[in-house]
Amino acid sequence: MDDPQTRPVSDPEREGLPGTADDDSSAYDDVDSARIADGPDPAALPADRPMASLDYGTTPAEARTPEPLDDRLDREEPDVTPDTGAANGSPDDDPGSTGITAAEQLPATDDPTELPADELVDSDESSSGADDGSAGRLLRPDEGAHPDEEGTEVAADTGASGGGLSAEEAAMHLDE
Repeated sequence: MDDPQTRPVSDPEREGLPGTADDDSSAYDDVDSARIADGPDPAALPADRPMASLDYGTTPAEARTPEPLDDRLDREEPDVTPDTGAANGSPDDDPGSTGITAAEQLPATDDPTELPADELVDSDESSSGADDGSAGRLLRPDEGAHPDEEGTEVAADTGASGGGLSAEEAAMHLDE
């Protein structure tokens, strides 16, 4: 009979978690880690879904003939621009579009507390320590440990964490 004290309470490997932590993970803001070898722009990891390169041309018969144009066009997705939100960049192509750019849709107010929280951007580059316009790790004043009692989101740029930026951190940029 198994002794209840020798049985693990949970089995992280059965749940898909690694048995040990990554060598580059740290609870501290140290830049000197194994992740620094990846550089500021580490290579992207492959996706968990089939790649488009496997859609056509993988068999010898397909390799001899070009892909039909109709098949290629079926996979195409229209470009959406941030200014109009319309496909292919033209407001005339979108029947619901008014032709007004995103900047013109912002309310005209000087009081930042009247704007939605997602439109507030701190453009003080001296706090980020970055000259290239990139933002580092954002951290709430209470470090996210307590319930949010403020009406707006407030965070400070704490710089690089672990030497390299995660995908989410790399997507952040300062907007003026």
